[in-house]
Amino acid sequence: SYDVYLYERRADYETRTPPQTRQAIPEEGSIAPATREPELWDVPAPELPPFADAAPTPIAIPGSQHVIPCSECGGAANVVCKNCRGEGYIERVRKVRDADGTNRNEALKEQCPICHGYGKQPCPRCEGAGQLLEEKFFTWSRHAKQFFNEDDLTGLHKLTIQTQAQPGFSGRIDPYGAKWYQVAPLKELLETAIDGGGPNARLLTADLDIKGVPVTEVDYTYKEKPHSLTLIGFTDEVRGDAALFDRERAILYGGLVVLTLLPALLFFLRF
Repeated sequence: SYDVYLYERRADYETRTPPQTRQAIPEEGSIAPATREPELWDVPAPELPPFADAAPTPIAIPGSQHVIPCSECGGAANVVCKNCRGEGYIERVRKVRDADGTNRNEALKEQCPICHGYGKQPCPRCEGAGQLLEEKFFTWSRHAKQFFNEDDLTGLHKLTIQTQAQPGFSGRIDPYGAKWYQVAPLKELLETAIDGGGPNARLLTADLDIKGVPVTEVDYTYKEKPHSLTLIGFTDEVRGDAALFDRERAILYGGLVVLTLLPALLFFLRF
């Protein structure tokens, strides 16, 4: 006799991608007072209950913001108007009919509708601010996964084991605690779960469920031949060969049932 255990592990992961740099147009109040830039995993993130999924969200790293001159206008805030190439006017050709009835093209100069004759326009990159806010950010997300493992079930009816198993332990654990690594299947489960969050992920919370079922294996001899059967669960569900199945008694009982139902069947067939 021995016990067989099934293990289920729920793992909650948080992912933070390596920091990247982005630029944006400075807005009022967007420059925070100078602070020390924290390490990636020290940056505050949204608080969620355990095992709540969260879609990827960009988060700025505090203390990484600084203002730089706009690379498009060099900090001048204006650039040469691309519509008139800095001339302040554009040329337009129109057809003119002379008094003798001939047609000709006549070039006209008109004020540029983009820069209104100044030859320059606000820089489209910084929208005329002349500077940009540069900061570091990372992409944050949360997701949960489930992992399963079990003791060696070789020779056992797996469906019966799963049906008969009863709860033995359920609760939150320290996935790095040494005591959980003393059983090989559980050790394998924990090691898989710790590394199972994907790249740039950390395990935040771990719940463990353990279910167990008693198993008794019986070897016996019947009619000078060796046989075996297995008693599974607290109800002693029997699994094994059919050597102990009394075929003669089953045939007898089956015949009695047929003889009992036959008169009723004949009665209904008459009508």
